[in-house]
Amino acid sequence: MTTEDAIALLYDLKRDSSSGHEKPHKPILLLAVLDLIERGDIQGNRIIPSKELRDAFTTYFKIVRQGNDQNSPENPFYYLCSEGFWSLHPKRPAGALSWAGLQHEVSHASFSSELYALLCAQANRELLREAIYSRYFSNHRETLRHVSNQQTGIKHVDLVTKDSLPGRDAAFRKLVIDVYDYRCAACGLRLRLDNIVLVEAAHLIPWSDSHDDNPCNGMALCRNHHYAMDRHLIAPTPDLEWKVSKCLDDRRDGEADLVALNKRSILLPKLKQYHPKPIALEWRLERLLN
Repeated sequence: MTTEDAIALLYDLKRDSSSGHEKPHKPILLLAVLDLIERGDIQGNRIIPSKELRDAFTTYFKIVRQGNDQNSPENPFYYLCSEGFWSLHPKRPAGALSWAGLQHEVSHASFSSELYALLCAQANRELLREAIYSRYFSNHRETLRHVSNQQTGIKHVDLVTKDSLPGRDAAFRKLVIDVYDYRCAACGLRLRLDNIVLVEAAHLIPWSDSHDDNPCNGMALCRNHHYAMDRHLIAPTPDLEWKVSKCLDDRRDGEADLVALNKRSILLPKLKQYHPKPIALEWRLERLLN
C-alpha cells in the first residue's frame, strides 16, 4: 500500500449523513489513533478501547461537532470495520454498543497489515493526518493541529503549504465526480464508459487558497465549463443558479452557449449534504468578470 492508496481510502469513508451533514466520528477517531501511535500508547497494531483513546477522541470531537452530534467513540470504533482496513478482535460475542461494552467485549482493533506498516513511519502519519484535515475539517485545521501538537509533544509540519499530499488530487476528483453522478453541473453532459469520463472535479475556492477538499467545495464540470469558471466567465451563485459575465455576447461566434447558461439552475447532487457551500459560491460570484 502506498500513501496515495491510503489517502484515497481516507477521502472516501462511509459516514452517516442523516442529520444533513457528514458525521465526524470516523475521521476523528483516526486522528486520535494517530496521536496515540505517535505517543507510543499504541504498539504492535493493537488499538485498545482505552481511556486515553476516548479522551483524545473527545478533545477533537468538541472542536468539530455540529448540530446533534453525540460524543460516542464506540460507534466509529465498531463501524470502521465496514471500511476494509480495520478489524475488531472480540473477547466474546458483542452485546450493547457502548464504550463500556467495547472494553468488556473487545480485546482490540487493528489496521490491515499494509496500512499499519505505512503508519509506522512518522512522515506517513503526518501525510495522512493532513489529508484528514483537508477532506473533513479544513475550517478547523489550525486548531486540530495545535491539539495534536499538545497531545503528542511533537510540532507537526504544515504540509499543505508545500502541496505535498500525494494522491489527494486524484482522491478529490473521484469523490466529487461520484457525488455529481458523472454529470456536468452546468450543461448536464454525462458519459461513463469503462474508464472514460467527460467531467472534471473543479474546486470552487481553489486548493491553493482553501486547502479544502470537502466535496462541498467542489463541482463536477465538463472541460469547457471548468475552464470558463476558472477564467471567471461564468459563476455558480448562492441562489444555485449560473451567472454569466457581461463580457460575453451571444452575437459573437462561440459565446452563445455560455450566455445561454445565465440564470439556469445548477445541476446539484441528489444528496443535499453535498450541495456547494454558500461561502464558496459567494467566492465565485465576487470574482465574476464585469
